[in-house]
Amino acid sequence: MTNEPLVTVVMPVHNGAATVADALDSVLAQTYGAFECIVVDDGSTDDSATLVRRAAERDARIRLVASNRRGMAAALNAGIALAATRYVARQDADDVSMPARFERQLDFLERHTEVCAVGTGASVIDDSGRPVGRFPTRHGAADVRAALRTARATPVHGSVMMRRDTLAAAGGYREAFVAAQDFDLWLRLLERAEIDNLDEPLYAWRVSAGATYGSRRRSQLLYCGLALVFAEERSRYGADSYTQLEASGGDLDAFATGYRLRGRLRAAWGELLLRGLNDAAEPARHLGLSLRHGHVRPRTLLLWIWTSLGLPWVGGRPLRVPPAGDSGGPATGVDA
Repeated sequence: MTNEPLVTVVMPVHNGAATVADALDSVLAQTYGAFECIVVDDGSTDDSATLVRRAAERDARIRLVASNRRGMAAALNAGIALAATRYVARQDADDVSMPARFERQLDFLERHTEVCAVGTGASVIDDSGRPVGRFPTRHGAADVRAALRTARATPVHGSVMMRRDTLAAAGGYREAFVAAQDFDLWLRLLERAEIDNLDEPLYAWRVSAGATYGSRRRSQLLYCGLALVFAEERSRYGADSYTQLEASGGDLDAFATGYRLRGRLRAAWGELLLRGLNDAAEPARHLGLSLRHGHVRPRTLLLWIWTSLGLPWVGGRPLRVPPAGDSGGPATGVDA
């Protein structure tokens, strides 16, 4: 392959001093070396920037960009805006890439022009870097598409390599999605091309062993539901209500009240919260509001009755790991 960089690695970091050096080492150890690595320091108050600066002094492929604390989507967009290569590879500051990751993904994208983004299989590691399992990813473009359209599984965000032109055409990351910004992007990319995952576990996603999804998990599921319904809205009307979401200032209940597909949105929230948190109380409220807003569908009605009785989700259980959010992990982690 040519020595001219084909790949820009974009890594946002916020207070990641404990892990950013390991993440950068894994990038620098890639068997494909013709890349640039843009690290966006998203307002860190620890030694993250110092550690990245030291790495940049040792390797000219690394560039540090300072940013005020604006969140992951804004940091990613800032890094992508500086990319001039054909492909953009994600890497999170607390995760580790296996040496052959970029080489395998680049080869795949060069051979499969119908695919605009490819992730990889992923192992799960704890704070010490010890393997604790394998994250369940789908493989084959048809299976990935089906899983994304039903929020059953998503690519591991930090493992993905994308075509920069398709990413730009889709509008990049949308900053009003304070969570699940990756899921929203995948659904918009699917309207232009295919997404796939390599089966080989070429990425290690770091989590705290034994932790469970918490308040951030709830936020993720709400924004996942919003991304799903926005995709339906685009299919039906040609555009979604993103500007209305921006104007809401993050008040999702207020947004839902004035949203033209509010019944469908409440139904999506009810089901995703039941599947993802396995607690019937809040899903019952959303499903009841969905019915009140005229979204009377057999599944919604049955789920409302089910949750009104206080019964838990009967399908597959959510993965017991911390919220992805700014860690770049999968947006849903629900497979049922």
